[in-house]
Amino acid sequence: MEGKLSVLFVCMGNYCRSPAAEAVARHMIEKKRRTDLFYIDSAGTHSYHVDEEPDPRMQKEGRERGYELLDIRGRQITPQDFRSFQYILAMDKRNLNDLEIIKNHTNGTSAELLLNYSESESTEVPDPYYSNKEGFSTCLDLIEVGVSGFIEFAIKNHRIHPSD
Repeated sequence: MEGKLSVLFVCMGNYCRSPAAEAVARHMIEKKRRTDLFYIDSAGTHSYHVDEEPDPRMQKEGRERGYELLDIRGRQITPQDFRSFQYILAMDKRNLNDLEIIKNHTNGTSAELLLNYSESESTEVPDPYYSNKEGFSTCLDLIEVGVSGFIEFAIKNHRIHPSD
C-alpha cells in the first residue's frame, strides 16, 4: 500500500455493493494501466459476511460486464483503516453515519459518499440485497459512474497520468 493512493469502498456487509465497487475500480485502473499507483480494497460496517464471497447475484451481474469478484472476501472495517486509507467511500448515508461512529475519536480519513464523485442525480447506491436482477443492474450502473468519476478525480488531483 505504501506509495500508492489507497481507496476503501464500504457498504453494510461487504457482500454486494462494496465488493462490486472494488472489482469495478480494479478493472478501470487496469484498463488505464495504473495498477502500480492504486491500492483498492473493500469492507463492511457490520460483520455479517466476514470471509464470505460476494453475493452470487452481484458476481453474476459483474461477470456479465467483465468484472471479477470471485477473489474478494468480506471483511469488517477496523479503526486502523481510517489511518491506512486516504479515501474511504461509502455507498449510502446510513453507512456513512456508521463509519463516523466507528471512526469516533480515531485520527485519520473521514469517509464520504462514492457518488459525490459523479454527476448522477442519485446521492446513494441503493442496497440490492432484497431486490431482483434489475436492482443489481441499477446498483452496478451507479457504482460504475461513481468509480469512474473518482478515478478521474484521483488522476487529476494526485498527478497520476495514465500510461499511453
